[in-house]
Amino acid sequence: MSNKKPGQFYISRIDYLDNTAPFAIRYRGRLWPTLEHAYQAAKFDDQEIINAIHAATSPYEAKRIAHHPKNAHNKRYNWGCLKVGVMRELIHLKTEQHALVCEVLLETCPHSLCEASTTDAFWGSGPDGKGQNKCGELWMDERNALRCKLIRK
Repeated sequence: MSNKKPGQFYISRIDYLDNTAPFAIRYRGRLWPTLEHAYQAAKFDDQEIINAIHAATSPYEAKRIAHHPKNAHNKRYNWGCLKVGVMRELIHLKTEQHALVCEVLLETCPHSLCEASTTDAFWGSGPDGKGQNKCGELWMDERNALRCKLIRK
């Protein structure tokens, strides 16, 4: 989702939509440092793993903890059926709790949004650019919902 060029040190406003952007999210009674932290923790019922993810010093560390082989057997048995719904909810919470994120998302209209991941063909574009882009689709769904809400006002 980034339009940064090598050597540039600014953060593009579109980067605010990234799961790793530093926007805390209140989710299920707890304040998470980033959407990524909350998403990774949602994979588990084990409170020890959830607490470790919550305490992670970066979204990348949160993901590393969630993907650690010792934690794989603790993932919720039905996670595959739940993950898109959880991501949808987290994206909605992020826009609801942060006016700036909402503003940036609305500014992307009418453009398509794509999670430019070369490693993830489910959430992003994947290595060949033909991934499912579920994350981009969810952001566009949220944008459409926000636009409809604004029209009704």
